[in-house]
Amino acid sequence: MSHITKVALAIKNLNEALAKETINTLARQNGLTASATIRDYYGKSLSVLAGLTGTNVRGLGIIKNPDGSFSVIGDDYGQAYTTALFSKQFQRTYLALAYQKAAQALGYRVSMVQDAKGQIAIRAETRF
Repeated sequence: MSHITKVALAIKNLNEALAKETINTLARQNGLTASATIRDYYGKSLSVLAGLTGTNVRGLGIIKNPDGSFSVIGDDYGQAYTTALFSKQFQRTYLALAYQKAAQALGYRVSMVQDAKGQIAIRAETRF
């Protein structure tokens, strides 16, 4: 059985370049491949802004809706890496990268550490 799941992202005004950077980060963390297409159970390809594919992951990605909002889409039927988990990881990592870039733009030295539970701590220090 194949079922495409679509979940709205809570992030508004998504920066597409940062979304792609987030996908690349998640790909490295999860041993997956960043891709502009994902597949459903039957092998049908779907175009995405940025997505993940790999062993035991047909594909999960970010799409831009006609109204300008963004959603997570994918076929996670029978997969361990679910749409809900991907959505949570994407939003958490996207926000951490956005905070990091904002702090760096203000002149802070920034470091990020992620614990085993997936929580991300951001440390920003001034140069003074």
